Parts: sequence; C-alpha cells; structure tokens
Amino acid sequence: MGPGRREPEIRLFWGKGKMEMDVIRDVRIDYYYDYEELMSVLKKIAGDAPELCRLGSIGTTHEGRDIPVLEITDFGFGAPEKKPGYYAEACTHAEEFCGTNAALCLALKLVDSYGKDEDMTALVRDVVFYIVPRVNPDGVETVMKTGLQGVSNGKYPRDERQPLPGLKPADINGDRVVAQMRVPDPDGEWKVSEKDPRLMALRKPYEKRGTFYRMYPEGIIQGDTAGFEIPLPRDVNLNRNYPANWLPEELQYGACEFPLSEPETRAVACFIQNHPNIAGVISYHTNAGAIMRPFGGKSDDHFLGADLAIYNALGAMGKEDLGYEVMSTFGGFTPDKSRVRGGTLSDMTFELMGIPSFMLELWNVYDAAGVDRPREFHFGAKDEEKELAILKWADKTMGPGAYLDWESVDHPQLGKVEVGGWNRIYVERNPPESFLGELSCGAASFTIKLAKALPKLEIREAKAVRLAENIYKVSAVIRNSGYLPTYLTSQAKDVRRADPIKVKLEGETGNLFIECCTDREDIGHLEGRFGRDGEWSHDRAMWKPVERRVQWVIRTENSGEEPLKLRVTAWTHRCGSVSCRILPEG
Repeated sequence: MGPGRREPEIRLFWGKGKMEMDVIRDVRIDYYYDYEELMSVLKKIAGDAPELCRLGSIGTTHEGRDIPVLEITDFGFGAPEKKPGYYAEACTHAEEFCGTNAALCLALKLVDSYGKDEDMTALVRDVVFYIVPRVNPDGVETVMKTGLQGVSNGKYPRDERQPLPGLKPADINGDRVVAQMRVPDPDGEWKVSEKDPRLMALRKPYEKRGTFYRMYPEGIIQGDTAGFEIPLPRDVNLNRNYPANWLPEELQYGACEFPLSEPETRAVACFIQNHPNIAGVISYHTNAGAIMRPFGGKSDDHFLGADLAIYNALGAMGKEDLGYEVMSTFGGFTPDKSRVRGGTLSDMTFELMGIPSFMLELWNVYDAAGVDRPREFHFGAKDEEKELAILKWADKTMGPGAYLDWESVDHPQLGKVEVGGWNRIYVERNPPESFLGELSCGAASFTIKLAKALPKLEIREAKAVRLAENIYKVSAVIRNSGYLPTYLTSQAKDVRRADPIKVKLEGETGNLFIECCTDREDIGHLEGRFGRDGEWSHDRAMWKPVERRVQWVIRTENSGEEPLKLRVTAWTHRCGSVSCRILPEG
C-alpha cells in the first residue's frame, strides 16, 4: 500500500490454500485500515450482530484514542464472565499492523459461522472472545500517515522523539515513505550491485577502487554534519513494559520508567486482571514467521510439570495452518542471551498468571520469496543473493511500490544525495495486501483451535433417588471434556492462579439440608485429553481422571404444592460455570 491510499472495497477474501472470494459481513480483509476506518468496521461488525458482539474500549492512549475491544459470544447462553475467555490482540508495535487484519478475520469468522457450523456455534456459545485489534493506535496511525519507521506509541510528540544531535529520520522527498539514503563517500561500506543496479551490495574488505556509498535512513541532520551519529530516539517498546522480568531503561531499551507506565500496557494488564475467566492469550506480531512461546528470559529447563509439552502440542496446531515452527523467545529469538527480552505480555500472562500464551509472528518475506531465512535475519548483514531473490519476487508481486528507484535529492545539509531502496514497512514488516486474506485466515484458524482446546466442564449422570420420606441421595459426575486440564498449566498452580472446581447443590423449590456429601468445598482439578497421546503402558505415567462423581444425602422440607427441583452447579474462574436441574426419582 503506502502512498496513494485507496478506499476499501466491500470484499473479504476467505479460505485456506487456494483463496475463495466470499463476502462476510461486508468487510474486506485484504486492506490496511487507518484508525477511523477501523473503528467504522468494528462498529459495523458489532451493529450487524448485537446478539453475538459488543464493541467497547479497554482504555485511552496518550493522544486520546480509544483502544477498542470486541466481546464475542452468544449473550443469550449465559453471562460472558461465567464462560472461559480467550484474549486475542494485535498491533503492540506500531509497524506491525497486519495483525489487525488477523484480529478482524477472527471476529468475522466467529460471527459469520454462528448457526452455520455446529462446532463453531458451540464454541461461540461456550467461550467468550475478547479481541483487541489495535493495542497501539497512536503508533500505527503515525506509521501509516508518515511512513516513519521505529515509531513507538504516542508518548513523545513526533518532533520531540529525537532531541539529540545526529540523523533524524524524515521524509525528504515527500513520498510518505521513509526509505534509505545513499551518500557518495570514498570510504563507504556499500556499492551498487553488479547483478541489479537498484540494489546495494557490501564492499569487499579488499576493494580499493570504485564508487562507494554510506547508507543511512532517509532523514535530516541535527547539529554538526561531520561525524554525525544516528542516536536512539526516546522510545517506548510496549512489549518490554509489562511487569514480569521487567528491566529498567538502562538495561532494556524501550522499557520506560516503570512497568505499566504506558496507558496501552496498563489497559491490557487491567483488562486481563479484571477478567479472571481468561484462559488463553495470543498476541499477533509480524515478520519473523514463527509461533513464539515463553520463556522470554530463561531456558526451557524452567518449565514445570508438562507445561513445555502443552506448549509444543498447542503450537503444533499453528504449524498446520501457517507452516511456522514453535520456538522459545529466549532460545530461538534472542541472539545475545545476556540481553533478554523481558517485560513481554506473554511473560506476564504465563509466568505470573499461568495462562497458556503465544506471540504469533505473522509473515516472513524470505518464506514468501522462496529463499532460506538467514540466521538472525533481524540483525545480520543483508545477503546479496537473498536480496536479489526478494527483489525479483517483489517486482512480480508488488510492482514499483516495493523497491523505490533511487532519486536524486538536494539534502538541506549534505547536498546531493539519493533517496530510495526498500519500502520495508510494506515488504518486510507487513505483507502485500494480496497476502492478507490467507495469512489472516491462518492466524484466525490457529486461534480458534487454541480456544477449542480449553477445558470444558460438563455435568453428567445427575440424579436424585428417594431413600425415605424427604430423604434423597443425589449424585452427579463432573467431567472435563476439553483438551487442557482445568488448572491449565503447572505454572498456574505454582503461582496460585488455578482455583479448584467447586460444586454446589441447591434447591429450586422447598428447603434443602445437606446431611452429608462427598466434598463440601471443592473437588480439586480434572485432567483433559492432553497427555493421552498413546496407548496406556505401565512404563508411562498413570493417566489421571477426567471426571469425578460427587454425592450428597439431603433432607428436604417441601410444601408439596410443587415437585422438588434441585440444581447442581460446577465452576472455576477459567473453566466457566455449568449447571443442571435434577428432578428426584420415585
């Protein structure tokens, strides 16, 4: 996209593999929405299906924008707070706005499948989804409207982000893309590629003759132009601002003054804390093409119980949809292990709350171009052959908007320079719009599978047998028919965020007195299908029960005007609440 934004057409591209055109709620997925457009779309989704969807706000940004949230469930089937919750968010980072499309795709899939697909209908009845499609609307708006890179949130006004002397990124030629700037310099590190004159190639250590360049971000110079540097701006990395494993700014760039100092992270943390029914979390990021799991700051040796196996089993479902590998943030995404990536959302939600949490890194331009990913591609020098392959792919896929031809510009401090190169926001950081449909569908499908794997309480075999006049024996089987155990993770137990299953028997008519019962307080936890991935063997750990029978002996006082009616209820915060009416036999 980039320069020359167009109005969104009314179309959604849906499907897996070969794309099929379909219109779902008159919303288009293969289009990058600015904030005003996004809010219009969200209002339309909520307005078209008020029985399934409510639009709200979790907080307000520095620049006064609401951080929207869609709450999706069948509101006619119980209160949302009494159902397991799944939290999905996008756009923590300003440049990573294709996650919004994945969030919209998830919302549309849930709403449009209701009543048409039996499994999806049951899911929307049983689970409440909290979808935050743009955590950082201030930052995204700045990137979309100015083309700036390295933007954080709205904490610092644009002109005050980089007060130090040196190069300040800026759009010099007025094309709303902050690209690259090449400056002729006999001591420069770069030269024009012999294989494609648009590309820049690294100068060999032994090369002495030729035309060489220094490469900089497009921008202006503040202060002396001799020996200028590119200072780090005053920045905010919202995914370093959460309280788990937080490190101060001096040790972790972008962490800010203290945890949850920013209105966006504070809003997210408060929302999750105030919704104790949330049992799963996914955050959509971009451009690594990976399913990231904890830990952010330590090795896998720190997992408790079967938690690592749970992560691998859940993450494998994403590989089905997106082809991405599951990797540890610390083990697979932290090149310098002495500088950990702490303070992330998943650090907070998993380590402090025990909730299974993923960061889904959508899109990888190397995958799209059909070339091997370079090792540590975020940090290493660019490989000329890989760049050529990506350029060939980009020319075919995107046309001239992907790589901007070098244009001679009169720089206010440096004289004649050339501006051009990759439009990285729409090539490397986010996919071309034509890829958004399939990519968003894959992310939505993975998220739905994660929600389907949540524990699910059921009450079976509920009955009351008369033993004597006004004396009954009541029994019920409480079962977890879901995949995950009712405690979710061993980490949740360790941090005491796994409340046990509570069971209560009440009389809907007459007075009820419990003479004795199996358990007056709770029945502990129930396992799910996880771990039963092979035939039983005495060499393996014993399978733990997925159900438990509870029993009561009760005495009633009934006026006799209407038959005795009993109700048994089982609940935990993260598994929701289920109940069943019992009419005594005999």
